[in-house]
Amino acid sequence: MRTVVSIFAVLLLSASGSVAGADKPNNDRDPWNGFGIGSWVIRTESFTRGDTTEAQRERVTRVEAKDPGSIQLQARREGKKPGAFDGGESTSWHIPGYDPALDPKCKLLETSKQDLEIRGKKYACEVRTYDLTRGENKATATFWHSKDASAPYREFGGEPRTLAVRPDVLRLDVDYQDKERSMKTSVRVTNFSEERKVGEQKVVCVREEGEIEFSEGTMKGRGKMIAFLSNEVPGREVERIVEGDVGGTKFRKAYRVEAFETVKEK
Repeated sequence: MRTVVSIFAVLLLSASGSVAGADKPNNDRDPWNGFGIGSWVIRTESFTRGDTTEAQRERVTRVEAKDPGSIQLQARREGKKPGAFDGGESTSWHIPGYDPALDPKCKLLETSKQDLEIRGKKYACEVRTYDLTRGENKATATFWHSKDASAPYREFGGEPRTLAVRPDVLRLDVDYQDKERSMKTSVRVTNFSEERKVGEQKVVCVREEGEIEFSEGTMKGRGKMIAFLSNEVPGREVERIVEGDVGGTKFRKAYRVEAFETVKEK
C-alpha cells in the first residue's frame, strides 16, 4: 500500500510541496502575487481512486498577514449547508518554488536553441538543462524559455522538488531516478487563448498539458494532466484535471474555480 500511495503523490502533480529551508519567502514566486487582501476564490476538488470518490468545496481568501512582506491565505470549507463556508478553517503561507537559475550551487548542464511549435506557430526557445541531483537521487530539469510568449506563473510539484515555472517557460521536462523509483515528466503550453466559464464570467486561459511515467519496483504508473491558467483569477489556476493508472488502479483528480473576486493590491 505504501508503494501505491507514494506513486499517487507524484502523479497528482501537486504544486504544494516544500523546498529547502534556506529558500526565503519571495512573492514573485507565489501564484497569489498581485492579488490584494480580500481577493478570494471558491474552488472544488475531487479525487477518484477506483470506485471511491472524495470531494470538498472551500473558499480561499487572501487575508492580512502579520508579516507585511508575506502573502497569507485563509481557507474555509463548506459546512453542512450548501453555500455556507463555515466548516474547517486553515491558514497557509506559500513556500516559493525552486528556481535553479537563482541557485549558484546548481549546475547548468546544457544550453541550446530550439523551436517549439504551438498551434502551428513556432516559438524560438532557449533550452536550459539543470542538474538537480542530490546524492544518489539523480535528476535533471529542462526549461524551454521564450521571449515571444508568456503564460501565468505556476509551479510543478513532484520529484525531486517543487519547481518555479516562470511566465517565459513554455515547456518543462523532468527526469528523476533513485534506487527505488524513476519518473519522466513533460509539461507544455498547448494554447494561449482558450475560454473557460467561471460562474457567469468567461475567462481567457492558457492551456497546459502534461504526461508522466512512473515506476517503483514492479509497480508502474502513467498519467495525463490538463490545466487552464489565467492572470485574472487569484491563484492563477482556473482548472486542473489529472487522470491516470497506477498498477491497474485508475484515478482522477479534478480542481476547478467556481467563482472569484479580485481586489487590487495596494
